[in-house]
Amino acid sequence: EAALWALKYARTQTETVLRALDRLVQTVGEALLKHPSFKDIELYLMASSDMSPEQIIDKINASIKNLYLKEDIMSTAEMLIAQGEARGEARGEARGEARGEARGETRKKLVIARHLRDSGMAIAQIATICGLNEQEVQDL
Repeated sequence: EAALWALKYARTQTETVLRALDRLVQTVGEALLKHPSFKDIELYLMASSDMSPEQIIDKINASIKNLYLKEDIMSTAEMLIAQGEARGEARGEARGEARGEARGETRKKLVIARHLRDSGMAIAQIATICGLNEQEVQDL
């Protein structure tokens, strides 16, 4: 019953839930930490909280007295933080690659347009062929 309560209030009352889990482990015993469902509760608590990872770690340190529970939840929090950082880095790299490719395509169009202009082709034709506007071709 306490675990269900923890899941219900995990998002908005993370600190209260952490204290309740601490009391639960003190009452039931540390064997609870080895139960597979307990890890699911920890993951849900960390993932559903409206706090930042750093705030969650601060709340873990302030709310949990049981050393084994603290270590267990901290390792879960740190794992989720590392996963979030990895996803953020991957997204950043993908955005950087996309921007670089777009810049490269634009530069390629401008080089081709410059060569066509220098060879005497009409600006309107160059703009159509290269996908540029006439002003961009004239500014080369």
